[in-house]
Formats: sequence, structure tokens, C-alpha cells
Amino acid sequence: MVKVKWVLVKDPDGELEPVLLACTDTELSAEEIVSFFVRRWQVEVTFAEVRRHLGVESQRQWSDLAIERSTPCLMVPDVYRLPDGKHLASAPSNTT
Repeated sequence: MVKVKWVLVKDPDGELEPVLLACTDTELSAEEIVSFFVRRWQVEVTFAEVRRHLGVESQRQWSDLAIERSTPCLMVPDVYRLPDGKHLASAPSNTT
């Protein structure tokens, strides 16, 4: 049997549906579990954007190796963006 810690997250304004989170590390606080969920959600959104905008799911390569080679190249522009949406190439340099 596996112990599970449950955390119910509710919107105080009642506009969003409640979210029930499960965690097998019962030593974590509710705040830590929610924090891990939020960080993981950012990763999921990145993958959803890659699939939607770059068509990763519709690749037409014939081998797994070809997919392994091309997918990281497709993701680079999304990964190297600053929080304000600007590309790193256009960011000011911090060198002196």
C-alpha cells in the first residue's frame, strides 16, 4: 500500500474549478505540493505550445533517431525566451 497526501486547492472567488492534488511524499507541506504542481504545469504548457505551434506530433520521420535529432531543434526558440517574451539574442549584454 502506498501512502498519499491529498491537497485540495480552491479558488477563493469561486470562479475556477477546485483541483485535487496527490503526492506520495507525505512529508511535504501543502504549500510545497502546490509549488511542485505549479512548476510542473509550466513544463506541460511548454510542451503543449511545442505541439500546437511546431507540429511535433505530426513529424513524418521514419525512425526514432530522426525524431530524437529534430525535436530538440524545434524547441530551442521556445526555451530561449525571456519572461517578457523577448528572445535572448535581443537582450542587452551584461559584459563589462
